[in-house]
Amino acid sequence: MRNLFVAGMVLLAIVSSAVFAHDGATGVIKERMESMKGMARAMKQIKAMINGRANYKAARVKELARSIAEHSGVALNRVFPSGSNAEPSHAKPEIWEDWQAFTDLGAAMEKHAVQLAGNAATASQAKVTYTKLSKTCKSCHRKFRAKKKRR
Repeated sequence: MRNLFVAGMVLLAIVSSAVFAHDGATGVIKERMESMKGMARAMKQIKAMINGRANYKAARVKELARSIAEHSGVALNRVFPSGSNAEPSHAKPEIWEDWQAFTDLGAAMEKHAVQLAGNAATASQAKVTYTKLSKTCKSCHRKFRAKKKRR
């Protein structure tokens, strides 16, 4: 019984830290965290369909890709105004130090998302473009996002 209680408390702590990861975020920082979370959910759904872990639905892939595109490019730049890297943000100062590289990655993200929407007819067509989009996201995170602190 005691082990069950301890396991429950550990699970509660893990879930609580995930739920409150954006706790304290306000304004544009909260807006971009929510936007990024939405794009991550979209990417996971697309990946599951492409890899056969979920039924492939071309219309849904197209819808998700368009949503990612809408939050990329200029829309992405807008939620990163200068100086908006205060806690709980994970944005590195390098974003504003190398703004051109950051905006180039945002534009590439938008381009690949639009291409993905256009290539959504089959999983095999979508996979190639999805891979390009995913690499763009990872590249941006590697260069411009600080590692999350463990709570």
